[in-house]
Amino acid sequence: MKKSPIFAAIALFGFSVYSHASSLELLQQRLTELQGTTPINAQFSNQIENIRGEGKEQRIRTGEASLALSDDGSGLQVRYSQGLLVKVEEEQLAKTENEEINTPTMMALENLDAIDFQNMISAANSLERAILTSEYVGVMESDEATEGETILQFDLPLEAIIDDKQTRSYVDKFEGQFLVTVAEDGTPLRSRISFNGKGRAYIVMSVSAWLERETQYQLHGDRLLQVSRDGKGGFSTSFFPDTSWSSSESLELLGQNASIQFSAN
Repeated sequence: MKKSPIFAAIALFGFSVYSHASSLELLQQRLTELQGTTPINAQFSNQIENIRGEGKEQRIRTGEASLALSDDGSGLQVRYSQGLLVKVEEEQLAKTENEEINTPTMMALENLDAIDFQNMISAANSLERAILTSEYVGVMESDEATEGETILQFDLPLEAIIDDKQTRSYVDKFEGQFLVTVAEDGTPLRSRISFNGKGRAYIVMSVSAWLERETQYQLHGDRLLQVSRDGKGGFSTSFFPDTSWSSSESLELLGQNASIQFSAN
């Protein structure tokens, strides 16, 4: 008996929906499995560039720093080397004499905190939170996905970016997207976040902002690591010069911990 094209289409659609749902379920299962405590000893490095204004008024600031992260299961430890601390002291002294001088070490460190470091070495937790605060759309068809990879697409709400209710009230337009590329078993390989928004504060000041950031993941025992985060963004207002920035962060395992397992085949 020949099957109707309609029934064939329904069957194909049903299989497609199941495949998409199972990809998300596999990801969520793997994130639960990868919230482990395998000891880690690593070097974190950060490079950043900030450009403000244009023409003769343009100011470019750059930053670069490295420090040590470790966790033996009892908690995160961050170690600033003596050489790094000496650079900070020198830059602070130089800034008292010339407030316009570039202070690369201070700039690289000023926007980092324990949350950033914890997200790097315990990436499954932060990725799980990002998924919980986003709305699942489905599987994205893209040439960027190689054989065995699946790209899951999420809509990113404003609440995922701005956690202050009053600040959110100033935003008029916002579009955000969150993509997660996973392997066949649901292991996360890469993620990409992007958004742009516009708003108005205190009636007279208009503001617009945008961001793009891509993260690469690797496995280390029962941990999921963020081994690189590359981002760029910018904002403009009606009263201050436009500002753009770019950053590159990396995590390199040290010593006996260097036997890393790649999550990509």
